[in-house]
Amino acid sequence: MKIIVNGYNIEFDPLKPIKSNDGEAIPTFEGNVVSYDGWDKELEIPDEIEVEKAFEVTSKDKFTEVKLENKSKIIVTSIDISAFENYIYAEKVKIPETVKTIGKFAFKKCLSLKYVYVPGSVKKIPDYCFINCTALEKIDFNVGLKEIGDYSFSGCEKLSSISIPSSCYHIGFSCFEKCRVLRTVEFPKEFKINKDVDYFAFKYSGFEKKFADMLDKK
Repeated sequence: MKIIVNGYNIEFDPLKPIKSNDGEAIPTFEGNVVSYDGWDKELEIPDEIEVEKAFEVTSKDKFTEVKLENKSKIIVTSIDISAFENYIYAEKVKIPETVKTIGKFAFKKCLSLKYVYVPGSVKKIPDYCFINCTALEKIDFNVGLKEIGDYSFSGCEKLSSISIPSSCYHIGFSCFEKCRVLRTVEFPKEFKINKDVDYFAFKYSGFEKKFADMLDKK
């Protein structure tokens, strides 16, 4: 089933309720953001929504409104593959703490995107997630993040600095490729540069030479 809230298209399975941490009797389900049809510049993806109606997919591009038997709560725990791909209006994205997984290409080529907040609940930035977000200037990672995937920030031409959280143990192939003005990368003290970072992670970036020098010293 699907619900639409402020332009966010969120799918959930009404046959798979989850147990609520607060002990509420209200039926609770995990939701997956599949797309966005709004116009907002600042995207604060909802963390949870209470609903009484939903839409059932009857055929391609056709939906039937269904009244739920009980008022239900949807907790947004994932963002689907290509959910926001090519959405050109967003300048700021805040991912809620309830989200655990993000799909590949989720924010690919969001050309106006300048700032992203990634909570610690997200363990991996998947491959190609923010590729070619050419206006991206700042990313706030948080402790809890473990992996940054291949090409995930490739082509983010205005990204000048990043800070890798202490929980992260892998930075993937061409992760920050072609980040031309990237000059500052803060690694955790316990980070093993020659082991935890792919050799080509900073290929064609402003940090490429400095990274090579760091490897030579190891």
